[in-house]
Amino acid sequence: MPIDPHLFAAFVLTAVVAMLVPGPDMLFVLGCGIRGGARAGLLATAGRSHSGRSTKWSVDAVVSRPGGRARRR
Repeated sequence: MPIDPHLFAAFVLTAVVAMLVPGPDMLFVLGCGIRGGARAGLLATAGRSHSGRSTKWSVDAVVSRPGGRARRR
């Protein structure tokens, strides 16, 4: 089935824009760095990476059993 060139161009343009626009985490770190200097930017980066890890650990703790294997439904 052939792809509509206009639809494909719109898809590629949307994908490129989504890749170039910084997300909320990046804007938070940039804002902290601009407002408070390099140390504040590094602390914001460390805080973001730590919160993501703790979220993953929380999800892993809920999903897994004490035996270490994930539950099957």
